[in-house]
Amino acid sequence: MAGIKEDKPATSMNNALIDMLKNTIVKTITYDNESENMKHEKLNKLLGCQSYFCRPYCSADKGSVENKNKILRQFLPKKTNFDLISQHQIDIIQNKINNRPMKVLNWNTPCSLFFSS
Repeated sequence: MAGIKEDKPATSMNNALIDMLKNTIVKTITYDNESENMKHEKLNKLLGCQSYFCRPYCSADKGSVENKNKILRQFLPKKTNFDLISQHQIDIIQNKINNRPMKVLNWNTPCSLFFSS
């Protein structure tokens, strides 16, 4: 029975990611080392992408994620009620973030580099 309980969060996670990313070009997904990500290989096949995992207890691996959270919080502060955010608003925020020059990308935008490779 333990396997069934552990499988449910992984199935739910995959289903949510498939729904969210089904009409999106995805090259990679970076995960933390939690059990809900154990079906990542199935997701890779469905989305045509690769998986990467943060190393346990290695905060340097999560620095980029924390930086992206900081940028996202400029648009959606903590305690934002996401039920009140429309898909149109999310699309606008996504466009602004993806077209923002970044020092780590030699002042290129994520969008320009994504589509140049």
